[in-house]
Amino acid sequence: MKYTILTAITIFGVLISSIVPCFNQPVWYAQYLGLLFFLCLGISVVIWDFDKILSAFSLFALLSAFFITSLAPRAIVLLFQINLSLLACYGISKFNAKQRKIVCWAILGVVILQYVWITLQYFNIDPIFKSLIRQGHSEVVGFNGAKDQLGSFFAITFPIVLGTCPVLIPLSLIGLFLAKSSFAFISAIISGLIYLYYTNKKYFKVFIMLIIISSVLFFKYADNPKFADFETRGNVWKHSVKATIEGKINIENNNQKLELKTKPIYGYGLGNFLRIFPFVPQQDGFNYVNEKFEHAHNDFVEFFFEFGWIGLALLTVFAFSFVSSFLASGKTQEIVLYFSSLIAYFLNANGNFLSHLGFSGMMLIVLYSLYRGSLNVKR
Repeated sequence: MKYTILTAITIFGVLISSIVPCFNQPVWYAQYLGLLFFLCLGISVVIWDFDKILSAFSLFALLSAFFITSLAPRAIVLLFQINLSLLACYGISKFNAKQRKIVCWAILGVVILQYVWITLQYFNIDPIFKSLIRQGHSEVVGFNGAKDQLGSFFAITFPIVLGTCPVLIPLSLIGLFLAKSSFAFISAIISGLIYLYYTNKKYFKVFIMLIIISSVLFFKYADNPKFADFETRGNVWKHSVKATIEGKINIENNNQKLELKTKPIYGYGLGNFLRIFPFVPQQDGFNYVNEKFEHAHNDFVEFFFEFGWIGLALLTVFAFSFVSSFLASGKTQEIVLYFSSLIAYFLNANGNFLSHLGFSGMMLIVLYSLYRGSLNVKR
């Protein structure tokens, strides 16, 4: 009955939206936005029974795009992505055990393909991709285009390799070494520990020894992080959080200095980190690099910047629900597998931007859907 009522309201709502003033645009543009609004509203209603927290987030993202960003093009595009992603989660979560297994093996197939490609790149015989930095040379970035993203890939898929084809673990470790991303390496190790702790304690101690040896080698030869690197990103995070809490941020564009204001309760709006932060000037010793920090390199900080305290509350409830659903589950091998992969994703998202990229965003959709399907319960 609720879908019938929503459909009837939509019919009237789209027509009546014609009377809403809309940037001096023709009537059809206002109707298009009206249709977009009710479509997204409908998706929030559809997924309510599947995941109430994600449904609430979908609704808040809709309100943010329409009323906080004033329908910025980037916000509209992201609104489409969010709602299509949630529909995909809803559909994939209904897969049966056989279908979920096929998807899991497909992920493993992509991992093997990635192994092949980084090998070609390591020996400088990549026939397709060319370095934008060093002409005539291949960069070891796989299909991901950057070392951080390559590291994220191997971190997120580490539990899947461990659970489905453990003989390939050395190749994943080599991939992590070549990626030289500390966040990715640590995320992979923690997720691997979680997986083995709940599924195979026999090899848990062996894995700890492997961790100790690989960690010494990684931080000595692969990635020797400098404090200045963390300080730079830390400044971005600190500045973002401060601007959100205070509800104001200074920007500079074409020699014009402006102070943007918002309400900390709802943040700066969907997609607006990229639209605002590149114009933050150097100030108070804040070492800022435009091309590097169009994103916060921390999905949670960027989420707080765009959605404020309401967004943080939704994120906190989601995290509590996610962990509690696992603790209350039967902890089957399949459940632990997808839970561990998601832990790797969320940990790595503290030092990289993942959700804004096509493949990483897709992995979040697929892994969360498989996890919810393996739980076989409704929240």
